[in-house]
Amino acid sequence: MSNTLTTNPVYIDSPLASYKSSVASTLGTLTTLVVVKIRWVGTSAAGQVLEFVDPSGGAQLAMLTSVGAGQDVEEDFSPNPRLWRDFGVPQVPSGKVFLFTK
Repeated sequence: MSNTLTTNPVYIDSPLASYKSSVASTLGTLTTLVVVKIRWVGTSAAGQVLEFVDPSGGAQLAMLTSVGAGQDVEEDFSPNPRLWRDFGVPQVPSGKVFLFTK
């Protein structure tokens, strides 16, 4: 399967330079994304790193580190959702990523 960017949750399994650029023809111009949760499933080893970055300036938006093979990693922002203008994922070391938005 390849990235599925027009659903909620957004599904990512391969590198992504810019979410907004990738969905512009389908969803139009988005101003912000309200990120509620990130879930990374199917990791293959401990110590793998998954980063979400701002494509405009390279700032790190979120970083998850795997704790072991097959152990899911989750970051829940629902008490304080994050506002992102855009995001990129430089690499997906293993598994699948689900990004839940509002």
